[in-house]
Amino acid sequence: MSEWWTNALTGEPDRPGDLPARTEYDEETGIISMQWWRDGKRQREDDKPSMIKIAPKTGVWIVESHLAFNEFHRVGDKPATIFRDEQGRTKEVSYWHLGKLHRSIGPAKIKYDPVSGDIVQQEFWRHGIQVEFPENSSELDFQPN
Repeated sequence: MSEWWTNALTGEPDRPGDLPARTEYDEETGIISMQWWRDGKRQREDDKPSMIKIAPKTGVWIVESHLAFNEFHRVGDKPATIFRDEQGRTKEVSYWHLGKLHRSIGPAKIKYDPVSGDIVQQEFWRHGIQVEFPENSSELDFQPN
C-alpha cells in the first residue's frame, strides 16, 4: 500500500507543509517508509530526515537519511545516513557532502557492533574518494549520535 502526493501544476512529487509526499507500507514486513519531497526532489528543511523507515513492532527509525536535492547531504559534522536495529541500537552511520561520502575530521563510514556499541569498521573518505587513515587525525573513536 502506498500514497503519493504530487504538485498539480508540475506533476512532480511534492507536498505542502512538513508532511511526507510518499508513504509506503510493506504488508510482508510491516515496515513503514516515508519520504519528504519538495519541487520533485527528496529534501526536507530544518535538519530533519527526508527519508525514514520505521520498524513496525518498536516504532524505531531503522533507517534515517538526510538528502538535499536528491543527494545524500548533511551539514554540521552529522551523519547523513543512520541504520539502526529494531531496538534502536546504531549499526552504521555515514557522512555525506553533496552526494559524496566525505568527512574531514574523522571516518565517513562507521559500522558498530549492535550489542556492544564498539566500532567494528571505519572508512575514511574525502570528496567521494576513499583514503587511508589520515596521519594528522587524532580522532579514532566516534560514538553514534
